[in-house]
Formats: sequence, structure tokens, C-alpha cells
Amino acid sequence: MPLPGSACVSQNNETRAREVRSEHLPTLDGWRGLAILTVLLGHGQLAISPPEYSQIAFFRAFNGFGGYGVELFFAISGLLICYKLGTERVATGRLDLMQFYGRRIFRLLPSAVFYILCICLLAAFGLIIVTAGEIFASLFFFRNYWSSFQMPRGHYTSHFWSLSVEEQFYLVIPFAIAMVRWRTLFYSLPLVCFAVALWRGLESHYGLTTTLFPQLVADTGRTDLCIDHLIWGAWFGLILANHQGREKLRRLIGPAWVQGALLLAFLALVTLPIPARKIWIASLTPALLVSTILNPSTWLGFLLEKRLLAWTGRISYSLYLWQQLFLLQIGIPESEFAQWPVRLFQNFPLGLPATFLAAALSYYLIEQPLRRRGYRWLRSS
Repeated sequence: MPLPGSACVSQNNETRAREVRSEHLPTLDGWRGLAILTVLLGHGQLAISPPEYSQIAFFRAFNGFGGYGVELFFAISGLLICYKLGTERVATGRLDLMQFYGRRIFRLLPSAVFYILCICLLAAFGLIIVTAGEIFASLFFFRNYWSSFQMPRGHYTSHFWSLSVEEQFYLVIPFAIAMVRWRTLFYSLPLVCFAVALWRGLESHYGLTTTLFPQLVADTGRTDLCIDHLIWGAWFGLILANHQGREKLRRLIGPAWVQGALLLAFLALVTLPIPARKIWIASLTPALLVSTILNPSTWLGFLLEKRLLAWTGRISYSLYLWQQLFLLQIGIPESEFAQWPVRLFQNFPLGLPATFLAAALSYYLIEQPLRRRGYRWLRSS
């Protein structure tokens, strides 16, 4: 028999859990906007500049920027998701994992499946080339290891490697947050990050796994080689979810001068050949994000809260999906280009507008409506 008032307590907990899930953290939409713009800059030189500029060093320098944007996305994702999971556990004493995975499904799959259906249709008409294997690997989120085993890569689904890393991470971390003591998580997550960094260095230098799997390459898209970017974000998110931890972070990294120092360090890491760059950027990036969340009144917070940048951040998932069809990097093989008329939209000046148009349509007609319906169904089930 339930205790008197237990139904009321349960209802209050569920209400609080819904508030946590819908909570908006300042500046994160702006950071998402910066992340996706960096990806677009790295992937879209042929779509943002005339062909005769493609050999200019200034434009070629942007070729590697897409990786910086993805690393920023990892930090944002780990921070935001684990902050909400941690806050839900603090507020209600438990995690509803079925609700969490249901929300992930309705958050990611509608737009992803719609994009995959579209490129399959284009492939059926002979306009682009995709294979059944890469489609299967993308839909079930192991596309990163599909590439690492040197399977046929396929340009139009290769960006699913980062989505695969995230979803593999979220197969584990919610259970850890639900079942492991807070203090244990606080001390163990950084140790896991250092272990990943050490493994990445050993694998890069010695190629240890190639002795067991000759086809496997030390691709930085492998989850075991890049998961620390998400784990550091998760660590900061869990500290932020705890009131005492939040206040300590506010004192340590909230002041404007600390935020400025973190920004300068971040810019140095993405522009200079600093040793062990990935280790430093994985740990410093979420610290910078938390600094602007806790103190959005600085000039950096003011810029991140600008409406156009925040809107770009809100549609960033759809932009990330669709940029792979329209934006091509300098030096990409001729065989990766689409046939006419799709090829017309992969070059300057139509590539970038086509990306934003397709992403906006996907966001407003597919992603948002199906996510809202899915969330309502989850709440009623």
C-alpha cells in the first residue's frame, strides 16, 4: 500500500524532472551556432568561395576547422546532457532511463532518417553514390568503426561518425550517473579521460590494435580514441548540477577575467601547434562553456546570445546533417561529387544557401514536430 501523500510526492518529482529536461542554459545555443559555423567553414570552401580561390592558402587553412567544431559539439553535448541527468537525479533521487532513451530517439532519429531517405532516393536515381553498408552503419550508429575498419567510406554519410561516438557514449554514461555514487564519479571520470588520452598516444605511436585487427586504423573517429571530449563535458555538467559544485565553479571560472583567459587559451589551442593539443582542448573547452553559462553578462556572453547566432545553434543538428550533401572540401575526389543537377548546389554560390534552406525545412517540418509529438507521447505513457 502506498504511503499517504506518496502519489503527490511522485507527481511533484515528475514535474520537477520535466522542468529539468526543458531547462535552458544561457549561451549554449550560441556555442552550438559557433560550432556548426566552424564545421561549415571547414567543409564548405567550394561552396563559400569562387573556384579560382580554392588554391589560396587563406581558404585552404580552413580545411581542418571541421574537427574543431565537432570537438566543441562533443563538449556541449556531454555538458548539457549530463547536467540535466545530474540535476534530475539531485531533484528526484533517481533517473528515468526509459524516458531518457525515448527522448534521444525522438531527438535524433526523425531528422537522421529523413536525411538518409533523401540521399537513398538521390542514389536510386544515380545522382550520388551511397552503399547499403554505410547506410546500415549510420542508422545503427557505428559509422565511426565502419570507417576505422577501412570499409567503403562514402562521403554522404561519413559525418555520422560523430553521431555514432555520442550515441555509444550515451549507452553507458546514464547508467553510471544513475548507479554510481557522486563522489566516485567526481574522481573516476577524470581518470578515465587521462586513460583515454594515454591510449590515444600509444595507439597513434605504436598502432597496437593493428596487430590484432590488420584492417583497423588509428582513426581519431574511433570512440576509444576521442571519448574524453565527451567525458570532460560530462564531468563539468555533473559538477554544475550540484549546488555546492555550481557555486565553486562560479567562484573559480565565473569571473570575467578568467573567462577571457580561458578564451585566449582556447584560441591558442585551435590555432597553434601546441603539444598534446587534444588533451588540453578536451578539458578546457567545457570549462569555457561553463564560464559563459555562469556569467553570460560579459561581452562574450553578449555575443553568444545574439539572436541570429542562437537560431543557427538551434537548427545546428539539421545543419550538420545536410551540410554533408551540399558542402565539399577542397581536394575531395571528383567521384564524390553529385551528378547534375545536385552538383549545381555543391559549389559557390548556391551551396551555402541550399544547406541552410534544407536544414531549416528539416528542422521546422520534421525535427521539431516529431520531437514534440514524441515527447508528449512519452509523458503520457
